[in-house]
Amino acid sequence: PFWELSDLPLPVAAGVSTLQRSWRAIRQEGLALMRAGAFAAEPERLTEQGWNQLVLWDHGHWNQQLCSGPASSTCTVLSGLRRTAESNDPYIDVSVRGQVKFSMLRPGTSILPHTGTTNARLRLHLGLRVPVLGTQGSEGRQQQFWIRVADKDPRGWADGQVLILDDSFEHELMASSGAMANGTCADPSEETEADAARLILIVDIDHPDIAR
Repeated sequence: PFWELSDLPLPVAAGVSTLQRSWRAIRQEGLALMRAGAFAAEPERLTEQGWNQLVLWDHGHWNQQLCSGPASSTCTVLSGLRRTAESNDPYIDVSVRGQVKFSMLRPGTSILPHTGTTNARLRLHLGLRVPVLGTQGSEGRQQQFWIRVADKDPRGWADGQVLILDDSFEHELMASSGAMANGTCADPSEETEADAARLILIVDIDHPDIAR
């Protein structure tokens, strides 16, 4: 259900690492769009509120308005990682069976158990803003946002790190209420009410064990 970077083919793992290195530029675009009110509620109706998204790629098509404007850096990074004739080059095959989207989850929100639509893809979660519980400087900080996949122990997200999962397995999301550790997720000058939310970039890629 969960994959490690080392489980991926080497060129794909290198592509994911390249994506991770671009997380700050991607976060900047995602936060700006979130604060501008560009996100809409997730259509799956698995919670009443608190789970919003902004789709950049949907089953084979980029949102040209976003990719040529406020999300241009994000789209450029992913477009630049398309597979080339040189099989050893780092690449990410964005799946025509899935999406690329910013995903926001507010504290206190629980997402009902559900499954993805296909096992022909893997889902990358790139942490962009992941608040934690506690006080700045405290050694006792705790994860505030979790995902459980199948019968595996729940995992949390981290800024600049990719969490890899097969979302065809049942999974659910949990977000506890509480005060985040000040300054752990962004520059203080950037902080707004929306910064209490978890923000990630979701990228669906072709499953490396299943032929396209």
